[in-house]
Amino acid sequence: TFIAECESSGQRVPTLAEAPYGPALCGGALDAGPAIEKLCERAREQPDANIALDLEGQLGGPHPCIDLVQVHIDGDDSRPALTYVFDIWCHNELLEDQSRNSLRSILEGPNPKVVHCGRGDSSALFVQFGIQLRNAFDTAVADCLITGSHFNTGRSLECVLPIYVPDA
Repeated sequence: TFIAECESSGQRVPTLAEAPYGPALCGGALDAGPAIEKLCERAREQPDANIALDLEGQLGGPHPCIDLVQVHIDGDDSRPALTYVFDIWCHNELLEDQSRNSLRSILEGPNPKVVHCGRGDSSALFVQFGIQLRNAFDTAVADCLITGSHFNTGRSLECVLPIYVPDA
């Protein structure tokens, strides 16, 4: 997993206690609860705020397995951005929770979600947890529409980003 790779290479992954606004790994309920609460509060306060989303794991096929969920909400003049990575491999209850303050409520909520090549992500969320990703904007699909390419021939984010956001 991502965490094991970081540890084996000598990199430390910051926790919520070390980086309260992120980027931080939320490995269990002690970290995940406060992080999810901050994300839900921000999403409710700013219903037009974009939520960047990415999943890692075995996302294709009939038996997906989500390992990590990465969520980011931009900040503004008075609030910092929030960036968290949730360890679903060890804590799948984080996506099973159906309460008002849950990852599910963020993913199924009205805020726009920005993904790149999100077909596998949204499929895995639905097949594994019954989550219906709502208001998703897929930058890979947008790139295909702009270039006139078939949507299954999307380019990687690494390729697309410098074209549309040269200073990134």
